[in-house]
Amino acid sequence: MDQGNAAVWAAALGIAGTLLGALGGAYVQAQATRRQVTDQEAVDVRHRLRDERRAAFATVLDQCDAVQAALGPITTVRISSEWREGLDRRELWTPANAALAALKRSATTVAVTGPDDMANLAQAIYEAMLQAANALRYPGLAADEVVQQYGVASGSLDTLRSRFVAGAQKTLAAPGRQ
Repeated sequence: MDQGNAAVWAAALGIAGTLLGALGGAYVQAQATRRQVTDQEAVDVRHRLRDERRAAFATVLDQCDAVQAALGPITTVRISSEWREGLDRRELWTPANAALAALKRSATTVAVTGPDDMANLAQAIYEAMLQAANALRYPGLAADEVVQQYGVASGSLDTLRSRFVAGAQKTLAAPGRQ
């Protein structure tokens, strides 16, 4: 009978060990799966944010080009010898004002997607473009003064664009490239 009891106990302990092993393995597997899903979600969020930032950065640069293109005809008229104060040139400014508003919206988008240093650069680009536009708006300025103020604004804009592109490359770089 002692051998029979020992066999029953051994079988019971074996079954209990098997059940505990199976349950323990299932628990460990569930934890690993949860961790994997959480890690994948974090990777997906980082990729989505990177794509949103890439689009926002590109939009700032595209809108900057649009403002410059819209200011081209105004610059030509403003520095020509035919420029006279008092003429209604609102139709000439309509595309430039729309482009400036779009640039402002794109700078705001960068402020939303971040990072802060890129948002500050986007805002500075908007302000430099506005300064260039305002140099053309000032009534009573002589053509040489307009050219000088526009040139100063354009020079700071070139510097800001270079810094913006470098910052975008750094922000969007893959972690291994930083």
